[in-house]
Amino acid sequence: MELRQLEYFIAVTNLKSFTKAADKLHVAQPSITIAIKKLEDSLGVILLERKQKNINLTKEGEVFYKRANEIINRVTNVEKEMYDFKKSKKEIIKVSIPPLIGFHMLPKIFSQYYNKNSNVELEIVEVGSLQTVELLEAGEIDLALIIQSHKNDCIETTPINAREILLCLPKEHSLAKQKTIPFEMLKDERFLLLKEGNYIRKRILNECKHHNFEPNIIYQSTQIESICTLISNGIGVSFLLDTIATRNKDITCRSLKNPIKVSIAIAWNKNKYVTKSQRQFIDFVKNL
Repeated sequence: MELRQLEYFIAVTNLKSFTKAADKLHVAQPSITIAIKKLEDSLGVILLERKQKNINLTKEGEVFYKRANEIINRVTNVEKEMYDFKKSKKEIIKVSIPPLIGFHMLPKIFSQYYNKNSNVELEIVEVGSLQTVELLEAGEIDLALIIQSHKNDCIETTPINAREILLCLPKEHSLAKQKTIPFEMLKDERFLLLKEGNYIRKRILNECKHHNFEPNIIYQSTQIESICTLISNGIGVSFLLDTIATRNKDITCRSLKNPIKVSIAIAWNKNKYVTKSQRQFIDFVKNL
């Protein structure tokens, strides 16, 4: 049994496709097919059921998949631990920062962190909090800033601060006269929302469902500036973190009658080795 065979098997299982696994690993598809066949032969069991275009784990495959992941994680952790001893080489830390959080934190991180840590390079991935958790679980990133939604057995988190999601309105909107807004009063409004994968979007859609109405979503974007511009021009309403919403003087921000509070945290995968530089970055963000 070879590590390469384990990597091929895990990739096929995760992607449910030999072709996609081959593309991701940059190898020919026959190489993956042959490697997994040899693996099954050496173990004396069938790991994958191939029915038409569907690929599923057998019972033996489910057990082996769990053990294979443990082995690969251990090897990766050992490699990273040894990497800590290489002082002369610049370390790359892959950090996922959702646009809503990065909008106000990225400038501080780059200006203050890089001045003190010239031996580390940050590779920033910008996706929503929900997708970020998936990347952490898959081991594709090292650290992440997220809006905490629920406990995850695979993810370790340290809270940074608490924030509030504010309703953002055009200055001349009739609701702008009120100090707090009952959510049910928004059922006839035109919503400008961030795209799927964003925690705030999911939270707002859940609120709509809870108040028994389907939101009229007329615009979706990953660009906060675009959403703010549309709000200021009277096109619709949106929901943003207080740190972002209150910066824009061309829109009006109001708390909801039942405020939506969220906790921003820095997160990492419990099963991955956390290097010294990554620990230092975690402490830096906590203090920031």
